[in-house]
Amino acid sequence: MNSKWLHAAPWPDTFKTLSQKYQILLSIDMLDYDFDLDKLYKVLLEFADYNFMPNQRIVITQSDTDVYVDDSNFGFTLWNIYSILAYLDIPGEHVIYLHHHRQTAESEKISKIKNISPMQNIYNPYVWLPLGSDVENKKLSVESVRYPYMFLSGIPRANRQYTMSKLIEQNLHNTGLIAYHNKIEYTNALKDKVRAVNTRKEQLVTLPESIHFRTTRPWTRIYEHLVLSSSQKKMYFEYSNKIKPIKNPNITTPIALATSSDRYQPNFNQLALWDLVVETVGDYPYAHLSEKSIKSILSFRPFIIIGGPGQIELLKDLGFKTFNNWINESYDNKKTFADRADSAIIQLNQYCSHTPDQLKKVCIEMHDVLEYNYNHYINNFAGSDYKKFLGKL
Repeated sequence: MNSKWLHAAPWPDTFKTLSQKYQILLSIDMLDYDFDLDKLYKVLLEFADYNFMPNQRIVITQSDTDVYVDDSNFGFTLWNIYSILAYLDIPGEHVIYLHHHRQTAESEKISKIKNISPMQNIYNPYVWLPLGSDVENKKLSVESVRYPYMFLSGIPRANRQYTMSKLIEQNLHNTGLIAYHNKIEYTNALKDKVRAVNTRKEQLVTLPESIHFRTTRPWTRIYEHLVLSSSQKKMYFEYSNKIKPIKNPNITTPIALATSSDRYQPNFNQLALWDLVVETVGDYPYAHLSEKSIKSILSFRPFIIIGGPGQIELLKDLGFKTFNNWINESYDNKKTFADRADSAIIQLNQYCSHTPDQLKKVCIEMHDVLEYNYNHYINNFAGSDYKKFLGKL
């Protein structure tokens, strides 16, 4: 994998275990191939009509997001992988698809359409996150809490812009601790700059013309379009123009350059109660787990996570406790990102009038859950649960 994406690589023992069980003929991460179908085709061409031995495997890792445009039923990257496998007659059972989203059912549907056996699908949550051994030993800090919430935004995306607009509309932006980085032009929710296309054969002349690919122009892994009602559009356009970059002196390292524990900005996180997390994805079919969701847990802070549907449910499935005793977490089940954001901010609002002493009292009430989540990450999720995951590979 390109060194740029080292923090996105699956944990080392994952590949070590796969290599002990199988003879790995090829291992690729789609971060290096999803944007270049010509390159993907060429690297798999070596295995056209290949006579696989029973224990031989190709490993394809999907560490980042797939591309879903509007009502597309299938992720473009997953579709393109199957298109090439089918054309080259590479049997799916000899391909391990290590995916970061729960795409197994989708993968099996595409395999039927392409009339080949499904890949060996493995859901892998152990990517983007720090190894248990890399997590600094910390304790719950209550006395530093001064703000009702923090909102740390890295790359500006439409979903984060919408959330920030909603905070401004509700006059909550001045009550929280915000670091908002805004160095690119805002995406207009009604003027999509990304266009879905069904082939790139005129650009990728080495690809067989008969293969049906799905991609976008220009290429993107994040489809920025948000599904908005008329009132949400009106709010978004009115208040997005009022968003300004917000720098915060408690940010220790530029987020884009941060590594290891610096990615979690501990000096920033300790100053607020709730961590308002806007994940990588907005209107997306799956929950997406990244360091953005985990930094709350490793900082002993409660979270309100807005991303794909089921973000909170995913964390519960992975053994973490959530905060339904303090907020109504049904926002996680709303159909669109904007509806989830609107509902989540309603829950956040009730804490924005609290005094620092009241916020500290709430933090103390949450002590057992905060301690549990931190310990669960180190001892179970990154410990015993990871060993069980490896045992099932």
